[in-house]
Amino acid sequence: MADHQMKTKLFAGVSAISLLCGSAVCAEPALTLGGVFSFGRDQGSDFGVAVGFITNNQADKVTFGGAATYYPVSGDFGTDVFAGWVFDNGVLGAGYDFSQRAPTVSLSYANVDQGHTASPPPP
Repeated sequence: MADHQMKTKLFAGVSAISLLCGSAVCAEPALTLGGVFSFGRDQGSDFGVAVGFITNNQADKVTFGGAATYYPVSGDFGTDVFAGWVFDNGVLGAGYDFSQRAPTVSLSYANVDQGHTASPPPP
C-alpha cells in the first residue's frame, strides 16, 4: 500500500512539473541548484538539496518551476513545484512538495539573463 501511495505522489509531482513546462510559460527556461526547506509536515521540518528548472531566466521577474529534492537527514526524496522571484544569479521561491506533502521555501542558483546589453561602438 505504501508503495502505491509513493507512486501516486511521484506521479502527481511529475505531472505538475510537466504541465508547467509544457505551456508557453517555458519560453526561456534555466536549470537551478539550491536548497529547499520544507515545513509543516507530520515529521517536522527538513532541509534538502534540489536540482530543478525555472520557466523564465530574466532577472527581476516572476517565474515558476519544479525540482527534485533529496533530504539528507531523513533520506527522503521530494518532487516540488514553486513560484518565485528571479534575481541576479538566483531564485527565491515558495511552493509545495508533493512527495513530502509539505510547503517549501527555496533559494537556488540559476544562470540568469541579467538584461545587460553591450553598448554599441562609438561612430
